[in-house]
Amino acid sequence: MINWLPDVCNDLHGELITIYWLMIVPLTVFLVMLELFKTVDKQPDAGKVITRAVISIVLLMSFKETMNLIALLVMVSLIKLMVLLKCPKSLIH
Repeated sequence: MINWLPDVCNDLHGELITIYWLMIVPLTVFLVMLELFKTVDKQPDAGKVITRAVISIVLLMSFKETMNLIALLVMVSLIKLMVLLKCPKSLIH
């Protein structure tokens, strides 16, 4: 029925990763520069910006594994629920 959807999602994911890698460095540099131009009252803390950039890179690199883990947990939960509700075996497999 919607067999084309995984291909479209993979293409979209690939394009967004490309955009991410193109934008991460200029955006991080821009945010560090903004951090340096803070008012006199506050100390610039560029470490927060760099920490956020590193966390976003780690999340991007582990995205597929995280999605697979979530899908596995949902599938196991659904199978256990179907067993508890005594659904026909044809629905479980």
